[in-house]
Amino acid sequence: MPPPSAPSSRLDPPEPPAPDTAEEREREDTMRAAGYKPKVRYPGARSMPWPSECIDCGASRKPSLQDVERGVRCQHVRRGSAPSRR
Repeated sequence: MPPPSAPSSRLDPPEPPAPDTAEEREREDTMRAAGYKPKVRYPGARSMPWPSECIDCGASRKPSLQDVERGVRCQHVRRGSAPSRR
């Protein structure tokens, strides 16, 4: 009989495993520099959505690495940096 599993906590998702290669670390660093904290390891392709959390507002996002390299940021950043119209 298997031991009972620990209850899962919706508030504290587990940290993704540490990157294995320098290339994976570099990709994670790119995401963090853009303001995203990856929730899972690199999905394996630059165009695939990468579940992440905005470091500033905590919103769950799924930007691809390719989009981040093109300058895509969390919407809260775009709203805050837009020029005001009068």
